Amino acid sequence: MPPFRKTTGPTAVGTSGARCGLPSTTRGEPCGQPWSETNLDAGSLTVSAQLVQDGWEVAESVPKTSSGFRTVPLDDATVRALRAHRARQAKERLKWGTAWVDTG
Repeated sequence: MPPFRKTTGPTAVGTSGARCGLPSTTRGEPCGQPWSETNLDAGSLTVSAQLVQDGWEVAESVPKTSSGFRTVPLDDATVRALRAHRARQAKERLKWGTAWVDTG
């Protein structure tokens, strides 16, 4: 288990860390993926976008090369963390109602 996940525990930040610490990905690839690109049953994440930092600004972009568009496997611990995060997110969505902003 990566040290980042050990220290953050079951939070949105911890889950983002789990996604951002995936092997075979750059820092911005898994962090920018919508749920529609994450297949928890198959244990995979399809890279179709990435977050790119330019100074203090962060923007969504497509991968720089065609090989950047790919599917990467998720280990069991990451799948469990993402399932728990998705359940917490669903509860928050209900709590916030129409004020909820779905960002993917």
